[in-house]
Order: sequence, then C-alpha cells, then structure tokens
Amino acid sequence: MASPEMYKIIVVDENMHRQLALKNMLPWKELNCDIVAFAQNNRDAYRLYSEIRPQIIILGVTGRRLDRIPLIHQIRRNDRDVQILLVMESFQYFRVRSYIRAGISDLLLGPTLSPEGMRAALEEAKAKSNQMHRMSRDQERGAMRELQQCFLLHKEDHSSSVQDFAQVLDQPFYGFVREGIVMAYLRVDQIHLIGSRRQIDRSLLRARLQDVLSENRPDSVYSLPLFLNQHSAVMLFQTTDCTQVQFIVRSLLNEAQRVIQEPIFVIVSEPITDAAGMMEQFDRLIECSRCRFYQQDRVLDVRENRFAFWPLHMEELTFHTELMDAVSAHDFTAVRKIQQQMLDHMEEHQIDPQDVKAYCSFVFHNVEGRQIALGIRKSFPYEDASKIIGLCETMEALEKIVMEIWDEIEEWLSGDDSSQYRRDVSEWIEYIHRNIHRKLTLQELAAHFDISASYASRLFKQETGKTIIYYINETKMKEALPLLDRSELSIHEIAARVGVEDPFYFNRLFRRFYGMSPRDYRKKIHGEKE
Repeated sequence: MASPEMYKIIVVDENMHRQLALKNMLPWKELNCDIVAFAQNNRDAYRLYSEIRPQIIILGVTGRRLDRIPLIHQIRRNDRDVQILLVMESFQYFRVRSYIRAGISDLLLGPTLSPEGMRAALEEAKAKSNQMHRMSRDQERGAMRELQQCFLLHKEDHSSSVQDFAQVLDQPFYGFVREGIVMAYLRVDQIHLIGSRRQIDRSLLRARLQDVLSENRPDSVYSLPLFLNQHSAVMLFQTTDCTQVQFIVRSLLNEAQRVIQEPIFVIVSEPITDAAGMMEQFDRLIECSRCRFYQQDRVLDVRENRFAFWPLHMEELTFHTELMDAVSAHDFTAVRKIQQQMLDHMEEHQIDPQDVKAYCSFVFHNVEGRQIALGIRKSFPYEDASKIIGLCETMEALEKIVMEIWDEIEEWLSGDDSSQYRRDVSEWIEYIHRNIHRKLTLQELAAHFDISASYASRLFKQETGKTIIYYINETKMKEALPLLDRSELSIHEIAARVGVEDPFYFNRLFRRFYGMSPRDYRKKIHGEKE
C-alpha cells in the first residue's frame, strides 16, 4: 500500500510557547507533514487522536512527572503503528526507561533540539510509519479474514466455538473490542428473489457496497466492515451506544441504496465486550434477519425484536373455499381481495413464515390441479411460482409476488391455448389426480373406465402430447417437490406419500425429471434460502 500523501501530526505539550516554537521550527508542508492539532492535556490528546488517527504524535514532557505514560498506554492498546516522539527537557535514566517501556518510538532532548535534529527524527519516523503501515495492513487483512471465517462457519453450521472467536479477538488488532463495541448486520434485501428474476453482477454489487462503506465511515466512531459474501457484511463499531450506531447505519443505508439501487436492511446488536458476547449477538442478528418477515423498518434493533411465530391450522382458515370458488368463476377481483384477507389474517396472527409460504404454494398447486383435472391443455408453471414464493423474505415481498402470480393465472385461464381436452380424457386426468398418492398403472385406468389400454394410451397421447405413464410419473414428482422443500419427511416417506413404493425407483424418476437426486434438490433449495 502506498504511503500517505501527507503525514498528520498532533503535538501534545502543556506549554504553548513550546508548541509555537515547534510549529515554526520546520517547513512542515515541504516535508509532507501537517500539524493538524495541538493539545495540552492527556484527555484532549486522546480525543484528538481518536478523531484524527495521526501517523505521528509529538509529546512534550517537563519536570520529573510521568504524566504522559497513561496516554501512551491508552494509545498503544489499540495502535502499535503510530510513531510517538517524546521531547524531554532533561535526561533522567529511570524516567526515560519508563517511557521507553510504555511504547515511545524515539527520544529527543528539548534544550539541544535543532531543526536538523528534528528533521532527521521526522524522516526516521516517516520511514517507520511506512514500514509499520505495510506490516499492519497485512496483519489487519489476516485478522479480518480469520474473524470473517469464524462468522461464516458459525452461520453455516455452528462449527465455530467461543474459543475460536476468543483466539481471533486475542490479536492486538481487535484490542478495541474489549473497550466495548456494537455490531451491525447489513444485507441486500431479497437478494435471491431479485437474482431469480433478473441478472445481477454480484461482484459489482459487492464492490459498490464496499465503496459506500469505505467512503462514508463515521468520523466520530471507528468502524470495521467484514464482508461475509457478495451481498452481506458485519460491521463493528467502537462504541457501546446502540442509538448512535442506529443513527450511523441509517445514514449509511440511505447512501448505499442510492448507489446500488437495491433495497438493504440493517440489524443492530447489543453492546459486546468479549468473544462469548460476540457469538451470542451474531446468533441473534442472524435470527432476527431470518425472522423479520413481518417487519417493515429497514433498521432493526435486536433488543426490540423478539420473535414468536405460530403454526398455521388449516381448519381456522375460512377463506380457502371462497378463494377456490372465485377462481372457478374466473372472478379475479374477488380472488385478489380474498387473497389479501388471507395474508392480513396471517400477519395479524403472526403465523410462521414458512407455513405462510407453503400455504400460498399449496393454493396455486390446487388451482393448477383443478384446472388440469378439468382438461385445460396448457399447464401452469407451478414449480417456478413455488420457487419464487420460497425466496420471499418478507410479507411485503410475498404480497407483491402472490398478486403477480394471480395476474399470470388470470392470463393463463383466459388464453386461447387453454381450451379443454375431450370429456373422457378429462375424466382420466381427474382420476389420476384423485389417486396420485398410491400406485397407478395404465391397465388399472383402462379397466376402471372399461376401455382397452391401447385405446387409452393412443387417445391420451393424441390429446395431451404425453403418455399416460409419463403423465402419472410427472404428477407424482410435482407432488413430491413441496414435500422436499418444506417438510421434514425423509426421502423414503415422501416416496410413499406420492405412491412410489420403491425409494430407489423414486430416486431414478426424480433424477429423470429434474436432473438431480431428491437429496441434492433438497440441499440446493435450502442452500438458496440461506
């Protein structure tokens, strides 16, 4: 990394005449140096140091007191890089030894200090600053990668322990954590839903987000962003004031959304001082992220968000029959009204978001099944609709997606290509759907309708473009998709639910239709939700 264009210097000396003499000693700007602030006491000096983060500090000491040592210790707890030049009025061995042990970079004697001596000390300090800057950047990047790894492993499978976090935080780079921090989890909202509907350059998205966080770091509080992937980051703020952090992240949020043109949400933790607290608060941030389904504010506080969801009981829903009747009557004004009442009911009763999305998929599956049973020729892309519903992270997004799907269904049912099959073929399809949860064969269907198997096979293929066996297997696999997606049933149990007795045959069928095994499909779907 290139050295700073201008070295910032703070002068700390209780004597204003010495401050002025030092200022007039050298042409500082010609040496790429700038004395940006003066302080007379330790408290003001540390405040200025925290705000300015200079490369060089010049400390003036008089008398026999060791009154600058607490300031040096305070600075060195967080910063091993800043060059501290001590200017003493007299040399006294034990005092010098104490200051050297505290962490000064160089010692100068005030009465004999010449411009040439000051210039030489300054050049040496600049060279050391450059070297330390390069070394510290390498150490900083390494420390950041280690903490990122802890966060990522803990988020995925909780394989990072408190000891892992403690080992990382024990590095000098993270010394500021012990004084107290607040974490914020920042993420591009609905990223998987957005990505399913249009192309996103995620590398560019991260670069822009990184630029925003870097260029808009607050002056009042030290902050450290750690990216977990292309669209989310954890930010550490060196303060215990959660309200102050909320104010900062709201400002960052507005600027980030303006630059990247995508919605973003942020969740703020409680104060943290150690590894156990960091891991606990990170768990709560992720939980809050996953459970914010009904929240509308873009900035959330874990202290104010305790989530308790309730399971959906189908018998309590009085809207379902009305909705299906409205669809059958092609009254889509009523359909949208009833659908909104359903969603309002779920939000009012804080129904588990997974149950809400599963129910919406169930509704659309029922609509498709009914229409196919009635003989509609063109099937509705239910799998696509179900997948998009599963990607919705908030009720606001779900409402929008569901209404868009109803628009597509209305168009599907009113299209010219939705003419129905022959009555006898429609009856066969209805029979297949009624009995899809058990083993079905062409011979059974032919016997039930008192027709020959060859006649049934030929007519069905002529009307639908598919063989009866293919249609039966396709319908069974469609029934299996939501069970794989949203149930805890084993593969063996799901195969039995859709009328396939042999799980190995079920596995081959599923792979034939979807190009992967049921187990791989389940892993893929759950991975996309994360």
